[in-house]
Amino acid sequence: MTAGLDAMLAALEQLLPDRVSRRPADLAAAAHDASSLPAARPDAVVWPLSTDDVVAVVRLASERAIPLTARGAGSSLEGNPIPVRGGIVLDCSRMTRVIAVRPEDLQVDVEPGVVYAALNRELRPHGLFFPPSPGGSADVATIGGMVANNASGIYSVKYGGTRDHVRAATVVTGTGELLRLGNRCRKSASGYHLLGLLVGSEGTLAIATELTLALAGRPAARRQGGFRFADATAAARATAELIRFGIDVAAVEFLDDRTIAALNRFGAFDLVEAPALLLEVHGSEAGVAEAWQAAEDVVRGTGGVPLVLPEGRDAWTIREHATRAIAALRPTAATVRADLAIPIG
Repeated sequence: MTAGLDAMLAALEQLLPDRVSRRPADLAAAAHDASSLPAARPDAVVWPLSTDDVVAVVRLASERAIPLTARGAGSSLEGNPIPVRGGIVLDCSRMTRVIAVRPEDLQVDVEPGVVYAALNRELRPHGLFFPPSPGGSADVATIGGMVANNASGIYSVKYGGTRDHVRAATVVTGTGELLRLGNRCRKSASGYHLLGLLVGSEGTLAIATELTLALAGRPAARRQGGFRFADATAAARATAELIRFGIDVAAVEFLDDRTIAALNRFGAFDLVEAPALLLEVHGSEAGVAEAWQAAEDVVRGTGGVPLVLPEGRDAWTIREHATRAIAALRPTAATVRADLAIPIG
């Protein structure tokens, strides 16, 4: 592969000057993500700036049978961007244009390297936001990575996951063919749902270079809080009851007793070491008050007791420390992180 790779890189350096690297530091950075999975060093890293750049790189790699792995911010916890077969890493993090914001249509067109938090800052003056939240990686996770992984996040209970918000995409297939999938309409009954296949395919079917996203109105008010339970079964029952009674919750997060114990050891929160739910509701001022009261009634009815933190801090502040608290229990061990979801509805 070395001769073919060298020839390809020489061709790429002509097409993308100063955006092809074999520097050890760049290869090391592209060898891993945020997971504890083993790193795999690529042979080169390429930074496209446009759809045409992606087409050129993919075609050259395809013609020479060089492995190619697409990468966003590398914040994945599943090893998706690790180039296990070496070859080329196509780093899309410099494709950062917000192409168009259409407030009247509740839509935005973006390139894949746009960071989630940066996008929502740009949408804020329009009273809009992109709901699927990558949680603690919001300041680094890219839209392209979220689409590749079908990121859902804490607000999927109310707003759905990333797949529910992708209306259209310009994509480059593995042979360098350019396709336009979907359209700007919410409803479409024509042909196969190829766009749905793309979202969550982790770059195995095609690489998205432009995306049309559906947005939501930024809620006028929100309220957060937490409740502890005698056991995990009671917490699960409370979650089921919230959904069954149609309580309009935006987020429901579960922490088991061992996580609470780790948090106490890590941050001296002085919490009762019992399973807990963290709840959040969105809406108008009146709507939030009504929804929170309804949620609290349901949760208390299943045995929930409000979480009280020192100095009156919001219960949700403990969530951001959970991973570090668990890792601190065994600092020399690898921490494997993954999302779990309860199958309701």
